[in-house]
Amino acid sequence: MESQKTISHSELMSASEVCRMFGVSNRTLSRWLENGKFPLPVRVGGTRRWRRSELDLFIESKGDNND
Repeated sequence: MESQKTISHSELMSASEVCRMFGVSNRTLSRWLENGKFPLPVRVGGTRRWRRSELDLFIESKGDNND
C-alpha cells in the first residue's frame, strides 16, 4: 500500500495570499501560470493552493539566476 504525504493547511497558500506575497495582481499570477513561469498549484476542494515550500524554492532559484 502506498503512503500519501499529507500537507498541512498552514503550508498551503491561496491565490490571494500568493499575490500578496509576490506583490502582483490575480491576473498577473494567471499569466505567469499560463506562460509556465510559476509553480503549478494543487487542487483542494476545487480551489487552487500553492505549497509554501515550493514557492520558497522558486524564490531562491530566481535569486540564483540574478547573480
